[in-house]
Amino acid sequence: MPSSFVSPGWWSLPEEYIGPACLTLWILLMATLGFFTGPMKSVSLWYQFLAAAMPILAIMLLWVTCLSDPGMIPPSYTQDPIIEQLEFARAGEDEESHSQSSKEGYSKEPGEHGAWTRTLIRDGAPYTEKYCVTCNIWRPPRSHHCNYCGGCMEKFDHHCGVVGNCIAKNNHRFFASFMVCGQIGCALFLGVIPWQAKQALSSRPDSWQDPKFIWLCFLGLVYAYHVLALMFGTLHCMGVCLDVTTKDLMSKAQQLELLHNIPCLPGARSPCRLIGVWRSLCAPVPSLRTKQFRHFSDSRPLLPLHRMHSSSWYRSNLNV
Repeated sequence: MPSSFVSPGWWSLPEEYIGPACLTLWILLMATLGFFTGPMKSVSLWYQFLAAAMPILAIMLLWVTCLSDPGMIPPSYTQDPIIEQLEFARAGEDEESHSQSSKEGYSKEPGEHGAWTRTLIRDGAPYTEKYCVTCNIWRPPRSHHCNYCGGCMEKFDHHCGVVGNCIAKNNHRFFASFMVCGQIGCALFLGVIPWQAKQALSSRPDSWQDPKFIWLCFLGLVYAYHVLALMFGTLHCMGVCLDVTTKDLMSKAQQLELLHNIPCLPGARSPCRLIGVWRSLCAPVPSLRTKQFRHFSDSRPLLPLHRMHSSSWYRSNLNV
């Protein structure tokens, strides 16, 4: 079965759209139950309008999150020449170039699959970039490779299979807003239920045995569960405003960086720098995402080994 489609037929969907489509149907179901079988029949029009606007906004933000480019860094089909030189030198083919390479600020992390890193200077402060051997690019700080999408994402947060896309620099704000709108919508539906239950019990003390009253209580539990489950959407909003991602909290290296740059204190997350982050929240909607590079590593051409014909080539090009 092809990975991009679930099954043949007019109703088949690309795999990354299955989650958002199911989630859209679920949001519509929750709103329909609230309006036609639940608590929204006897409330004022402005409250109904507000409760109807939240699911609509949530669905719109869901699909913007799914369809927009999360911040994929364009890959390269050729390996960085300096990495070729360093790999050749590490193989022991050229001891002289190996000794020279140690002076260039390049190093390899421990382990068989350790990544190459390089130290650069920006604004008078050093920072480290990692080399992605799949995409053949130097990743900026806080960028990571998504194994599912097969590409490197700038300011990577996580890959969300439910929305069918990575959550990164360009669409993190839409992802957080989508969950907050869903949470507010469920809270609006939930807020009417206790009032209606009190009204029913005050008019008829035995109404708790009425199937309609039982259904109302059941809907209250469902909406309360969604309000609690979507609480991490509020946390994502805080992360967006404070320039902190989920990956920052999970990575030990980023945890140390976060301790040295606590939000709203002098440093990389000072209030002045956070103002720039807040301005980016009002940036235009990003372009549609490009084709996923899931099989990029299998389709890229072979490395230009014909250039590796002699150690003199490395001696002349090592200091590029």
